[in-house]
Amino acid sequence: MSFSAAELNYLILRYMEESGLNHTAFLFARETQLDQIDLGNREVPAGALVHVVQKGLAFVEFESKASMDGTAENENMPRIGLLDAVSDETARQRMRERLPTNDGAGTSGQTQRDRDREARTERVAGGAEQRTNGGGPPGQGATPKSRDRSAHPAGLSPTNSTSSQSGSSSSHGRMQPAPSPAAPSQLQHPPGGGGGGGGAGSSTNAPNGQYNNKKHAAMNGLNNRLATDEDRVAPWTSDCEIARDKVKSMKLHASEVFICSWNPDPNRDCFGSGSGDSTARIWDVSDSERPEVTAEKLCSRSIMLKHCTDQTKEKDVTSIDWDASGRWLATGCYDGQARLWTADGNLVCTLGSHNGPIFALRFNDRGNYILTAGVDKSTIVWDREQKREVQVFSFHDSSALDIDWIGEDTFVSCSTDKRLIVGQIGKTRPVRIFKGHTHEVNAVRYDRHSRRIASCSDDKTLKVWSMDEERPVMDVQAHSKEIYTIRWAPDGYFIASAGFDKKIRLWDVEHGRAVKCLDRHSEPVYSVSFSPDSRYLASGSFDRSIYIWDMRTDDVVLSYTGGPDAGGIFEVNWNKTGEKLGASCSDGTVHVMDVRQLQVTPSIRHNLRFQR
Repeated sequence: MSFSAAELNYLILRYMEESGLNHTAFLFARETQLDQIDLGNREVPAGALVHVVQKGLAFVEFESKASMDGTAENENMPRIGLLDAVSDETARQRMRERLPTNDGAGTSGQTQRDRDREARTERVAGGAEQRTNGGGPPGQGATPKSRDRSAHPAGLSPTNSTSSQSGSSSSHGRMQPAPSPAAPSQLQHPPGGGGGGGGAGSSTNAPNGQYNNKKHAAMNGLNNRLATDEDRVAPWTSDCEIARDKVKSMKLHASEVFICSWNPDPNRDCFGSGSGDSTARIWDVSDSERPEVTAEKLCSRSIMLKHCTDQTKEKDVTSIDWDASGRWLATGCYDGQARLWTADGNLVCTLGSHNGPIFALRFNDRGNYILTAGVDKSTIVWDREQKREVQVFSFHDSSALDIDWIGEDTFVSCSTDKRLIVGQIGKTRPVRIFKGHTHEVNAVRYDRHSRRIASCSDDKTLKVWSMDEERPVMDVQAHSKEIYTIRWAPDGYFIASAGFDKKIRLWDVEHGRAVKCLDRHSEPVYSVSFSPDSRYLASGSFDRSIYIWDMRTDDVVLSYTGGPDAGGIFEVNWNKTGEKLGASCSDGTVHVMDVRQLQVTPSIRHNLRFQR
């Protein structure tokens, strides 16, 4: 069986003519010299090209099904699309990622995180209109800032994630990579390196496609031993499963819950959540540890923060952040609006200047400025007290994915354009531009202890930057798949990274080396979070599991796994005292876990360090 290029070109020519593209067909025939080739007097029926391609696609689908389970018939197998069949990934892998699960939410959590991350590329990165100057009034009549997602069809990103978010996303989305051996660490660490940032994220970067400590203090040991084998599996037994009466699961959101954040005020035991149902919620969990306080009671006293009235459009709440006092909550949404709320859930104002979805939002330490980043490539600083735009920074060439404050008036942002840019209020040019990533940068965080910036990317690298140097002071091939999230230990100098290879890795930034690998999750890891004393690390994955790891022993000391109908975990976060853990899920559920039993074990508060 064979065919010539001329024969294929002739079928394409006929397709153009049938589609009414006569001028294009004429030029195509001239450029391919079909008018000089004798193909014989052959009758080619209408739709011949589509017919032949469809037959080839049916063969690829048949081949993929047979290679997965040895049979040619499997009703549960999804259909293969034309782009799936010709993509870099095999059709077999694509089908595996899209197989239906026992998840009650189906794949909605994954695809939503994927939507979140895909919006950073395909749907939005290349389609946002030119940004309009000035802020618009809250509500519906405000300029073209609100963008209907239908204008940017969501594609499948790597299942987050997200994706993942990833999801996620990726969440913030691209998730479900097949497991593969971790790439060896490749370190470039000149003397004087320090810690960086951590955070989370959520595609391609093509237009169509988440603190100042003394160094020696941070280096005091949590570990009694060094995990020299990076890839060893941490000990775990089912005895670690947290009692079900210690977990309260609230399900009021009608869609995926991407984010959750605890109020930092010790007198307010509450946290916020943001969802794809166009709402955020404030959950009062002040006595959730009491057995008589049921999830239903916690639901009844939650406060809904409604963002959009137009039910025909999807307006995900993509980001939330509390100010340091805990009096104010800010939210970012797909409608391009940032909103400021009181801790009691009252809307203070709507801040609208973005021409497209907002991907990240943060208060500075004083709480007088709010920083937002969005698909329109801009980052904007807002004055909370004056309720107005302070300055717009249009430094990126593509969607801005994440941000963090370096000082009270200085910040760093990352983008699908592969760059990190440092900006400062009052300056119209970047203070610093960091280049080195070869793919979109998912998360950026600043560490006040070491005065370093950390970033992670789809290029599988973790990089740490100094404001005094152009090149990264630490550059590691950290994972074998895309890195979705990074977090700094509260004590500084150590970073946890996680992503689509399902592993969590700990890095000693001062010495520029991997410390340990925590390998227990069976699906991509979307979120990691250190306890306030840096002793424990919580991780959440799309395998529906939350693990709490002891950083001294690498053991899983507590775990929680949702039932077969539960959703994947998008985010985990500790409260200020380390007595509770919050989690948000793809099926619309929010969990609050009583983890006070971790504090029963006698221990001295240590700063995070792994014995060398």
